[in-house]
Amino acid sequence: MPGVQEDPRAAGPATAQLSPPRPPGPPPDPDDGLPRWNLVVGNHLQGVVVLILILLGFWGLWTVAAPAIGDAFDGPYAAIVIESGDEILDPTGEAPLTLAEVADLQAALTEAGYDPGPTDGIMGELTRRAADKARADLDLEQESDRRLLEVLTLASDQAEPDR
Repeated sequence: MPGVQEDPRAAGPATAQLSPPRPPGPPPDPDDGLPRWNLVVGNHLQGVVVLILILLGFWGLWTVAAPAIGDAFDGPYAAIVIESGDEILDPTGEAPLTLAEVADLQAALTEAGYDPGPTDGIMGELTRRAADKARADLDLEQESDRRLLEVLTLASDQAEPDR
């Protein structure tokens, strides 16, 4: 029709529409379309999950470590802690042997034919067993470690008079 201009876009093939150029700056936030409360709840849920995992880890450590800690303080091999100035007596009422006396006892037990382990001054399991065996053999079950040391030293001195 004369006098009517046609739209050039309608007559020709469809052209792809380009999006407007992106302004310079940081890329858009992918969470922009979510409501703010959804982001907060998501972050809190992640925190709760992490907290639960940490608590489960502590619970697992506790179930493994608690028996070992209990044995160290209350079991048959419990550590003896002596504070400065405290005096701990053995069942006979005597003070326990010093490190040097324990080493002497170990040497005397070795000389008497018992196996107290290394002569290191530590009253360990082997030394305790050897001392108990020597006490039983010498009929000294009610005597202290100090008395056992005296008896073994006296027996050693009598065996070697030239000493």
